[in-house]
Amino acid sequence: MEIYKNIQYFKEIFSTNDYATHIIHEKQPPEFTVIVAHNQTKGRGQLGNTWHSKQGENLTFSIIIYPQHILARKQFIISECISLALKHVISQYCSNVSIKWPNDMYVENKKIAGILIEHTLVGQHIKSSVIGVGLNCNQTQFPDYLPNPTSLALCCNKQFPLQIILHAVLAEFERLYKQTFTNNFIHSEYNQYIYMKNKQCIFEDAHGTFVGIIRDVNQQGILTIEDEQKNMRTYAFKQVALLKNNNNK
Repeated sequence: MEIYKNIQYFKEIFSTNDYATHIIHEKQPPEFTVIVAHNQTKGRGQLGNTWHSKQGENLTFSIIIYPQHILARKQFIISECISLALKHVISQYCSNVSIKWPNDMYVENKKIAGILIEHTLVGQHIKSSVIGVGLNCNQTQFPDYLPNPTSLALCCNKQFPLQIILHAVLAEFERLYKQTFTNNFIHSEYNQYIYMKNKQCIFEDAHGTFVGIIRDVNQQGILTIEDEQKNMRTYAFKQVALLKNNNNK
């Protein structure tokens, strides 16, 4: 935790990711600066989705890094690092924790956390990255429009000190991120914990619904699904949706 020397706390902010991006452009804060919000008024998820979090009950934060040693085409390893960090910490309290591709965290069949990563690229390298995390900790009631939320409190029937969970996630991310400078097993471990991997599910892409089985996520974050005709279909983010487990098969 010694590297996290600049943790900034806000009672209310529009978006931790937006604020982090702003200060990178304004004054380039030290690497591992963390922006933590008690409440976000415009929290964001992947590709414009909103992130709901009840004020003061969950963790919403963003980490700033400058991973210039990572090629732009290998940027997915940053998603793998933060996903595994969350997986390891959540698994201390909940069982059956998995990563729903590309970077939602699930407990059983319910979503407990989401990740939004935004990179600034220069040539073939990453100049800066903002890693946004929303982790449901102490919230026990959610809006009806959220289909399948859960939280640490719902898993364990108790409340959690947010500061302790935050520091645990940051420490685990630091450990995993350091491995990106050398040969590592981050990608293979990420693949071990993919939600519904090797199980028959119903998916939807631009051509309609189909039955298939998740077989792999490659190092660029591309998902491979084997359909019923044994064809291997590949998808980037948001090109396919997992609708449900195909329980009838």
